[in-house]
Amino acid sequence: MKKLPVIKQIKPWLTVGFVNLVMLFFLTEAVLFVFLWITEKRIIYLPQKLVKPNQESLIFTKLSQKTLNNESILVRFHPFFGYVLKPGVYNHELSGLKVNNYGFFSPYDYPYTKTHSNQVIIGIFGGSVASDFSVNEIIDPSHPRTLIQKLQSLPQFEDKEIIVLNFANGGYKQPQQLLILSYFLSLGQEFDLVINIDGFNELALSPLNNQAKLDLTMPSFQHFQPLMSLVNADLSAIISMGEMIKTKQKLTQVNKQLNQCQLAWCYAINQLKIKYLSKTYQQQVSDFDRHQIQKQSTAIHSEKSLIALSKKSEALEDEVAVNQAVNNWFESSLMMSHLLSMRQIPYFHVIQPNQHYPTERTFSSAEKQMIWESPYHQAARKSYPVLISKAEQMQKYGINLFNAVKILDETSETVYRDSCCHYNQLGQDILTDYVAQSIIRTFHP
Repeated sequence: MKKLPVIKQIKPWLTVGFVNLVMLFFLTEAVLFVFLWITEKRIIYLPQKLVKPNQESLIFTKLSQKTLNNESILVRFHPFFGYVLKPGVYNHELSGLKVNNYGFFSPYDYPYTKTHSNQVIIGIFGGSVASDFSVNEIIDPSHPRTLIQKLQSLPQFEDKEIIVLNFANGGYKQPQQLLILSYFLSLGQEFDLVINIDGFNELALSPLNNQAKLDLTMPSFQHFQPLMSLVNADLSAIISMGEMIKTKQKLTQVNKQLNQCQLAWCYAINQLKIKYLSKTYQQQVSDFDRHQIQKQSTAIHSEKSLIALSKKSEALEDEVAVNQAVNNWFESSLMMSHLLSMRQIPYFHVIQPNQHYPTERTFSSAEKQMIWESPYHQAARKSYPVLISKAEQMQKYGINLFNAVKILDETSETVYRDSCCHYNQLGQDILTDYVAQSIIRTFHP
């Protein structure tokens, strides 16, 4: 009974403290609400359409839900293409998209044979941007299939069933596109039209090959190296890969939590988590590349290496390396055009836009930060003018080449989703519309 006076003395202070905490919560909530409205025009308390994961995050979420062991390595060596995704590792029930028998994202196994004469087959070649371009026409049936719909306005494609086949994978660069095209043509794969979207990987990834004293025409060292580490039993590389996968999984989980937030507090906290995890992931990738380049540069030149690669005794001077990379891109692209023209198959070549080559575009605050975080910024910025200059020669050969580097300049909204070169849905729609309209103008000037 003697304790009651003490409790009576403490109770008012507890009440005041509780009231102050509640007021602080509502005040902070109000400030964050205003901030979200100003920066994103978002009213957090109203029902929001969930942010759809882009193709890459959706696919990676599915692929990364495994432990790192022999059965969960997501890529495989390919004797002709360098590397492909593990066949069967991914299936999207809604769209039928899967990693097919040849390791490409597609609803169909290859070679694909027409089931009736009314079908038109379009082949897409290139790296991850080209793969996203293909997947965008397939993975979300509720989203307008811009390429297909616009091409069906052409008389020759009117009332046709257009089949989009993806022959692109992340990190591919010439001559991989050329080799893949040659291979599938030799198998009898039919094409009515081919689109090649490239230019960035050839310049952004070749310097890593050069640093590792690996021939620039070899597959991307950044993408090929983890497989070499596994073959050559490099345990540290396996551990690093596992850490990167875990960080990517956390990013996916926090992104899901962000979509479910109904308070400004929740939204702000999860945004901070995403920024932190994104920065961590970029740093892990950068550290992985830096350490493995030095280690594997020695390993691939060792007689103990089980992989035969074209190697060099010394790295090339930067200017020499850029010119070699561009010339390889030019000759490979020219060969693709020749192969297809012999079969009277229209070929369209697109130089992909990226945030590193300077144009008149006004970047959003989020994009500005991503530019400087990218390990590809300097290489693409310095080398793209050389590639564009060479592209002008390509047009003299009669190739349907479209320089898309400035197509995103007309919008100040965020169009890039990462520090590399990939687009969000708005950016993807702009690219797809540009490609479709360019093809239409070629057929009907």
